[in-house]
Amino acid sequence: MSSTQMLKGILEGCLLAVISEGEIYGYEMTKVLAGYGFSDI
Repeated sequence: MSSTQMLKGILEGCLLAVISEGEIYGYEMTKVLAGYGFSDI
């Protein structure tokens, strides 16, 4: 498995976790993901 595929899978799980916590919009989501270490998104 390539690192790109792993990142997609991990990112998808993180997105689902963020969305499950409540209503959130694009910019807010990028800030939360940056807090998880996804600074290039």
